[in-house]
Amino acid sequence: LGDAPVAVYTGNLEGYQGAELLLRAMSIVRRTRSDVRGVIVGGEPEQIARLKEIARSLDLLAGCSFTGKRPMEEMPAFMSMASVLVSPRIRGTNTALKLYTYMQSGKPIVATKLATHTQVLDDECAILVQPQPDDLAAGILRAIKEPLLADALGREARARVAARYSLASFKAKVQAAYREVINDQ
Repeated sequence: LGDAPVAVYTGNLEGYQGAELLLRAMSIVRRTRSDVRGVIVGGEPEQIARLKEIARSLDLLAGCSFTGKRPMEEMPAFMSMASVLVSPRIRGTNTALKLYTYMQSGKPIVATKLATHTQVLDDECAILVQPQPDDLAAGILRAIKEPLLADALGREARARVAARYSLASFKAKVQAAYREVINDQ
């Protein structure tokens, strides 16, 4: 992909994930910055075919790559190529597990302002937007156009995942819970 800015999405392509929203946003992004590329990692062949049809209708095929499912061992390479990581979910309340990997990467994250994201992310570690194409596009462009902000968000996200969601943090929380149970007896 060269030196072009890249917006990366990883995960399944079920409707709630918002891949169609991402494509509509990327169409807007590329009107402003035609060099920005979208990379969508994951999905079944029939889901990818449907998204490619949408991309074609948006004149976006040249600006997006669809990799299909990739092994976990390859995820660091996709994270590394990203200028921005995107989680465009349009519904759901459970925490999107990809967020922890996104945060660990140190890359800026653009995510929709829904409970699925705000349980873990806030404006200090991510760009949170409404689940609308214009808003998602503006968030992606902001992450690309404001490198100092992008770096600060990425650093905060990485520090936060290490402090709150690492294995060491988990062990400390479990030990504290056991100590509390034992002390209450």
